[in-house]
Amino acid sequence: IVDGTIDEIPAHIFGGYDELMYVDILDGVKSIGRYAFSGCDNLEEVVLADTITSMGSQVFFSCDNLVTANIPKGLKAVPKECFRFCEKLKNVTIPNTITEIGSYAFAQTGIESIVIPNSVKKMGKSVFATSGSLRSVTLPNGLTEIGDETFLQCWNLSQVNIPGTVTRIGERA
Repeated sequence: IVDGTIDEIPAHIFGGYDELMYVDILDGVKSIGRYAFSGCDNLEEVVLADTITSMGSQVFFSCDNLVTANIPKGLKAVPKECFRFCEKLKNVTIPNTITEIGSYAFAQTGIESIVIPNSVKKMGKSVFATSGSLRSVTLPNGLTEIGDETFLQCWNLSQVNIPGTVTRIGERA
């Protein structure tokens, strides 16, 4: 548990710390540095305070046993590679404050179904690439472009709801 007496969780601070199983960041924390929790192989659940307004890239990169996480309402963007290689990640909540999802943010995760909120206007490259468990995605109204390789090698994907606002679908999407 990280209480709100500190403003920032520095980059790399818990990276590779295998004893960590649960993270609860309380109100008051405003930013998390890149790679802060990456490679925490036994981390299973993450609860992030809505006061977080900034997160670096790859914060939870390659957390092998992470199953559940939330995206703070204070964020505007899901950072690139935020949950990449979190192969057991099944449950993630994206609030309607998010306007952008960074490249590879959910690549190679265990997410089976996800609804992207209508607030999201931009999605980077390969957002869900190689997520073999992904079956269903609902894309937001107002989205104009599906980036390159967004669903590359998502072999079990059987349903994608594409809004009429999409004018470009990227290569190998």
